[in-house]
Amino acid sequence: MRWLWIAIIVFGLDRFTKHMAEAYLNAYTELPIVPGFNLTLSYNKGAAFSFLDQAAGWQTWFFGSIAVLVTIGILVWLSRLSSRDRWVSIALSLVVGGCIR
Repeated sequence: MRWLWIAIIVFGLDRFTKHMAEAYLNAYTELPIVPGFNLTLSYNKGAAFSFLDQAAGWQTWFFGSIAVLVTIGILVWLSRLSSRDRWVSIALSLVVGGCIR
């Protein structure tokens, strides 16, 4: 469990970048950064590529529940890893940091 600080940093960076996007970007308006790379603020209440975006709202609870279960499973896995499994622990901590919001 000593690698959870990585998850906390990833979570903090995620929150920071989301806050900056909402503060400085207009919804659905492209902001060119370099040729071929634009930033666009958009919202997705579904899954990848707006799958289930038009559903009645149950999808938020469904995907949130999956995230909680996966996070718990990964935390149990992390607690059982030995100190030699450094890279697996780092990778799992990155996943946990991205899973929570």
